[in-house]
Amino acid sequence: MGMERGWLRLSSRGRGHNPNQEESPVKFYKFKSIDGDGLSHVMDTILNRRIFLSKRDKMNDAFEGACQFVPKNASQIRDLTLFPKFLDEISKCRFTCFVAEPKNILMWSHYAGGNFGVAMEYDINDPSVVARFKRIIYSNKTYRVPYRTIKNIVDKKAGVRDCEVLRRKSRVWNYEKEYRVFAENENDEYINDISPVALILGPRFQGEISGRENPLLILCKMLGITIRHCGILRIGGQFGIYTIK
Repeated sequence: MGMERGWLRLSSRGRGHNPNQEESPVKFYKFKSIDGDGLSHVMDTILNRRIFLSKRDKMNDAFEGACQFVPKNASQIRDLTLFPKFLDEISKCRFTCFVAEPKNILMWSHYAGGNFGVAMEYDINDPSVVARFKRIIYSNKTYRVPYRTIKNIVDKKAGVRDCEVLRRKSRVWNYEKEYRVFAENENDEYINDISPVALILGPRFQGEISGRENPLLILCKMLGITIRHCGILRIGGQFGIYTIK
């Protein structure tokens, strides 16, 4: 599971970034609820400098990984048994999700426990690492997987992360502006050696629990992680999210 050491708290914005490459942000964010076990999960993420990798069946999109295969000749028809094997590989693939913008009201509502949660900010400035953040493609068309892609993945000549199946979602999700990072190896359950440079507290975040300071705040202060507050601002009749350093 060895991840590049470049994941570890990189903070020089954009250094070494090639402007000729596809434009990608160097700051990425993970929204997290701290309800129930959420608080311990966030603390584990920060303390152990790792991010858990999920599978598609744990996502909130019932159509995650939806695709189809349309044979183009008799040979491909005979190979139809490859498609269920391909889908099995898709189901085993692990990944984690990030976004490039921390001020989206819907994201705070949907993924940060109704604004009571947090967003962890990660600074990535190594171009080879930034390249691993794959931008989600939003389309209402069912993705047709090329035969060669199916065969290469089933034959282990390519990985699921090399195709677009888990990088496509319906346009109803485009407000997320999501990026994904895929496991390098099939057995990886975590991205290791990755630590947030800042913790953004949701507008409804509770700084105290049972009269004591929230342990998440104590942990961030111990580790020297910047804590920023997030609030709701109304300008010209419109609401927006702002952060305070």
